[in-house]
Amino acid sequence: MSPVKACLMASVVARLLAALVVAAWTVHYRPVVETAESACGTPVQADRAAPVQLPIRVANNHVYFKMCVAGTARWFWLDSGAERSILDMAVADALGLSKGRETRSNGMGPGSTAGAEIKGAEIFLAERPSLRVAPSTALPVGSGGFQDEPITGIVGGDFIRQAVLEIDYVQQRMRVYDPGAFHYAGKARPIRLTLVNGRPHIRGELVLADGGIISADCHIDIGATRSLALTKPFVESNQLLSRVGPTIFRPAGAGMGGVAWGYLGRVASLRLGDVQLASVITALFGDSAGVFSSGTQFQANIGGEILRRFVVTLDYTHGQLMLEPNGVTDSFETDMSGAWYQIDEATGGLRVRDPLPQSAADRAGLVDGDLIVSIDGRLPREMDVDARRQTMERDGATVVLRVRRDGADRDVKLILRRLI
Repeated sequence: MSPVKACLMASVVARLLAALVVAAWTVHYRPVVETAESACGTPVQADRAAPVQLPIRVANNHVYFKMCVAGTARWFWLDSGAERSILDMAVADALGLSKGRETRSNGMGPGSTAGAEIKGAEIFLAERPSLRVAPSTALPVGSGGFQDEPITGIVGGDFIRQAVLEIDYVQQRMRVYDPGAFHYAGKARPIRLTLVNGRPHIRGELVLADGGIISADCHIDIGATRSLALTKPFVESNQLLSRVGPTIFRPAGAGMGGVAWGYLGRVASLRLGDVQLASVITALFGDSAGVFSSGTQFQANIGGEILRRFVVTLDYTHGQLMLEPNGVTDSFETDMSGAWYQIDEATGGLRVRDPLPQSAADRAGLVDGDLIVSIDGRLPREMDVDARRQTMERDGATVVLRVRRDGADRDVKLILRRLI
């Protein structure tokens, strides 16, 4: 699942510094092949030893980039947590693809999502057409917080393992290397990476407030929004609910199985190789959380709220992960209003859900079902997911909401405060 910067100047300086650092770290690589944004034709084939660079968009800590399908460049969602690539069901229907038996897909959340086997689909990278996959499943993919254009599908491990990917969240670009020609020459110390069912895993360490240090099997999940999430067996075997300080019980994520509730707290720090991150917001799951309840695939999940602080290099071929700091140093935060919110499709507003007693939302008189029609004078539908989230993650800030209840509008003030 990042707070608003203290001021615009700080943000600009941070981005400039990050750009300088990234440039300094990549001077050892072969020249980058700059390709025109893709028309899905047959581009001139450049030196395969040179990386290609393509634009990405980052929304809700997710990474989106364009792949070619049926002769058109369309937006796809990059997800290292998906073993195989997936096509959106509506896209498969529009392309007239042959469908086979029904499938059920789960992940985070208590339920599952219905899909179908498909034949005849193929997607490829216009900048390097040899990088292509044939999705065999179609699902209703959703947007994941990306509001510019419809999402055509999810690009997973079957694509990632064919290349070395360098993902720059700040500069919003991705470099794609041929594994046979790739030699890492940056400043980060590589972290050993292994593949389990086609998904990347590393060893990490959780440092707790009581001084305890716990080793964990960590899944690197580029498709996840939040920072750190722990499975039920891992939480219970290490008695973590009593060792992470104050917690609140909230919706802690959503996936193919729907919304998953869990306890949100903080670990004192998280160590990933030479990287150490302080006071990390952590979701601790129990029942009805899908793979986070079973705990059979991993113990800890590392998501986009951590990864966006680095230039991330995924190298499945050589079994290594590189995390180069990119200048993003803001603290880990979560909602400070004490409620959670659902988009109301009919009005474009936000429905207030389950305000915590004595929270900012409760003290302002909000109740479950209230409709928020504006946030600091802005319509919710005109704000992206990041802007809405960041607005509620500023300790001590005042947020003015226009709230509709029983057909009448009124303005209320939330005075935010950190809950954990």
